[in-house]
Amino acid sequence: MSPSTALRRRLTGLALSAVLLAATAGSAAAATAVQLRNSILVADDTVTLGDLFEDAGSASDVVVARAPLPGKQIALRTRGIAALARKHGLNWRRTSNRRTVSVRRDGTPVPHEQITEELELALADRMDGADIEIQIAGRGADLTVARGETPAVAVDDLQLDRTRGRFTAILSVPADSAAARRVSVSGRVFQAMSVPVLKNRVAIGEVVQESDLVYRKMRVEKIGRNMVTDASALIGKSPRRPLQLNRPLRADDLGTPVLVEKGSMVTMTFETGLISLTATGRALEKGGRGDVIRVLNTRSRRTVEATVEQPGRVVVGNSRDRIADRR
Repeated sequence: MSPSTALRRRLTGLALSAVLLAATAGSAAAATAVQLRNSILVADDTVTLGDLFEDAGSASDVVVARAPLPGKQIALRTRGIAALARKHGLNWRRTSNRRTVSVRRDGTPVPHEQITEELELALADRMDGADIEIQIAGRGADLTVARGETPAVAVDDLQLDRTRGRFTAILSVPADSAAARRVSVSGRVFQAMSVPVLKNRVAIGEVVQESDLVYRKMRVEKIGRNMVTDASALIGKSPRRPLQLNRPLRADDLGTPVLVEKGSMVTMTFETGLISLTATGRALEKGGRGDVIRVLNTRSRRTVEATVEQPGRVVVGNSRDRIADRR
């Protein structure tokens, strides 16, 4: 080959390289510069370039990966994201050694109370309507549904070991959905009963009304001997000390409302079938309705025992305790 031919071929190769370099430069200039989002939250069941990058334009709908379950998150490798972005005309370069990007799926949590209620209803059915309380093991009841789905569960495949007080079940979430996920849960079952507790604050000296009470379910094993389980034992009584709301009450937490305070002036009454006598006295003790207290007759200076009848009024119990000398 002559020197002139070799020279021509070399010049042609250089020209082609220049053309390729120009084309590459033009392609790089045409790529859209994008910025990775700081917080990536997706609502659908796929993760797209539009979810990852701001201003992804026509590449927004390109699917990168399947989204995690509602309420969960996954980690995507930045190397793969960068390659896919370049392929679809997006110019993004990693500016740090960050190897993964976290993506979280949006959703609505299923209330724990609702899950517990559904399980307790299903278990009570198996236990002839018994009043029960359950304890779900671990985080098996931490459930979330996708945006737009109803946050509800259905109980399937319930298994109960009555001897050991344990259960297992499959929960379908969301309930009554063709696309429902099936989640396994397990836990323990306890015998329970409803006990009255205060829902309104009742101060010392005030009287508990029926409207102040509400029932709360409690494990039988935690109910002490002196714990009040019947609301009638509380209604009409008065707190002896400050009481907490929504807490079981003990018999000695309340007593008969004080109608007569120690040191207060009272009207003493003595009645028989023939006569009715009254006098003024000073209470030496405090007392509620039906309590027997000592009262000083301010005229005779005698101390008698009397039964508290109403605020400021007591009844002397027998004829030996005549109220006064009325001669």
